[in-house]
Amino acid sequence: MAQCPVNSCEICDNSIGRRFCIDCEQLFCKSCEISHLKTKSCVDHVFQDADKAKPEVKTPICKQHGEKYTYYCNTCSSLTCNICLPTTHNKHDFCLIDAAASKTRSVLDREVKVAEDRIRRAKEKVVSWHHIYQDSNFVCVPDACRLQKAHQ
Repeated sequence: MAQCPVNSCEICDNSIGRRFCIDCEQLFCKSCEISHLKTKSCVDHVFQDADKAKPEVKTPICKQHGEKYTYYCNTCSSLTCNICLPTTHNKHDFCLIDAAASKTRSVLDREVKVAEDRIRRAKEKVVSWHHIYQDSNFVCVPDACRLQKAHQ
């Protein structure tokens, strides 16, 4: 009979990791989860049951420090880790990645709606022009790239 691997808490290694921090991509026991959420930089982290987690989705890693990116620098338009932030980006405008993603998602949603509206209006014009040309007996003469009456 096959056995399921038991994953231990990646913080204390003493208990079973039953909770998964989506932001840190780590398994936690309940007591380490509580401690983690009390940390100022981790207060907004989201947890879910470890058996429902999809840890194969990985957050990009800072090549210089090997740390996960947690911030977005608005000044540089780039992701930054906890180590880069106070050194390279210390006087820059920054926010958490989730906030930047949410803002960008909203902007993109608006732009998609505008584009869809433009496409809809363009299609309506094409249909309207098609009816006008059919009703007026005009035909397109490709060689001259102009409209001529069909019965001249």
